[in-house]
Amino acid sequence: MHTCVTLEPQMETELMNGLQGLFEDPFVEPEEVNEWMDSFFLTRISIQTLIMQHTAMVRQKPSIVRNCNVSGVVRKVINDVTSFASDVYSDVPEIEMTSTPNNIVTPYISSYLHYVITELLKNSIVAHVTSERSETPVEVRVVDGETATTIKISDQGAGFPIDKLPQMMYFGFSSDPVEICEEIELAGLPIFSGFGYGLPMARLYIKYLGGSLRILPVENLGADVYVYIPKTKALTESF
Repeated sequence: MHTCVTLEPQMETELMNGLQGLFEDPFVEPEEVNEWMDSFFLTRISIQTLIMQHTAMVRQKPSIVRNCNVSGVVRKVINDVTSFASDVYSDVPEIEMTSTPNNIVTPYISSYLHYVITELLKNSIVAHVTSERSETPVEVRVVDGETATTIKISDQGAGFPIDKLPQMMYFGFSSDPVEICEEIELAGLPIFSGFGYGLPMARLYIKYLGGSLRILPVENLGADVYVYIPKTKALTESF
């Protein structure tokens, strides 16, 4: 599977601390910082994609954009994320999935989709755990359409106020920030989330390939997340 633009935990921690310092500066506009980060990481994603495609061509391998079993990728992510979460939390919500039809196949970069769904499901699990609603399942629906394939993730993790939605897309912002301490580093304990990069990066990967990501929160209830994957005719780079 192809790789994605990810950050090492130490680098994520340093960037998170640096961004928090910038956001606390009264003379710095958070929107400007976030726009710069968007531009920076979109450029990295673009360069990474070109390198992967060039490498595949030189090695006479198939294009990195190939028929992607969207339903299969989502099922694998559910298994992987549930297993990882079980290593961190004692009580993890189930993730229930339906796909219409059972297997939806469309040209896409599967590793990018894997990354996006992983980050979104991690957020839903954390929301359920922190709000003590692990007995309620997270629901995932994958539906095929004429112009796009839609992935809907619904959780009941208490949601958040609608006016906080722009903040949720800021790099370095997390509703449940991780605190890296010496004890955690020495023990090598797994860190499930909290750096504030998963959601913004997921949005950029979807945007890069011409799709979109939408979040509809309901305060004191939960949130619905929609991922729209365009069909072949609309699958182009987007900056």
